[in-house]
Formats: sequence, C-alpha cells, structure tokens
Amino acid sequence: MALLNRAMKFFDRLLTIVITATLTSAFWIVFGTAIMQAAEDNTETHAPIEEAPETATVPVPAAPSLEIEPVETAPEPAPIAPENPAEAMSADPSPAAPSGAEPEAEPEIETEEEAGA
Repeated sequence: MALLNRAMKFFDRLLTIVITATLTSAFWIVFGTAIMQAAEDNTETHAPIEEAPETATVPVPAAPSLEIEPVETAPEPAPIAPENPAEAMSADPSPAAPSGAEPEAEPEIETEEEAGA
C-alpha cells in the first residue's frame, strides 16, 4: 500500500509539472505574440527622430600651447667628513661608545629554576 501511495504522489507531481508547462506555453503563444505585435506597431507610429544637420556643429577652439620650462636640479651635497678619521676606519660595526668609556654590562636574566629557589 505504501508503494502505491508513493507512486501516486510522484504521478501527481509529474502531472502538475506537465499541466503548468502546457498552460505557460499556451499563454505565451496567445498573448506573447499579441504583446510583441503591439510593441512593434507602437514603434512604427512614432515619427523618426530627426538628426541635426552637419552644418550646425560648433568648431572647438584649439587648446593654448603649454610651454614648460626646464627645472634646474639642486647640486648633490658633499659627503660630511668624520671628525676623527680613525673612528671612521673602525672595524667594529656596533655603535661607538664615547671615547674612554667602558660598555655597559649586559643584564643577567634569571631562569625559572633560580627564581623559584
């Protein structure tokens, strides 16, 4: 009985789709043709758009010429000489400490074991 019930539901849906498609096609055949014909007739009844004669164009004035003057570039600045040429020749790339001063000691970092003890 359940199989027959499912078959009837499937047939009902299929029949609904077929009827809807048929009615839609009939509507477009009858009324779509009339609508398209009315639109086509409507465009034929209006007067064509008149184009402006070619002599009515206004000449466009020429743009003024632009004279661009060359820009003088500033001379490149001379490199600044170091006060002490020996410092400039230093092999140490780190920032220089003031002469005669000792570099600061690095701070000690406590480990978790030392902190907990």
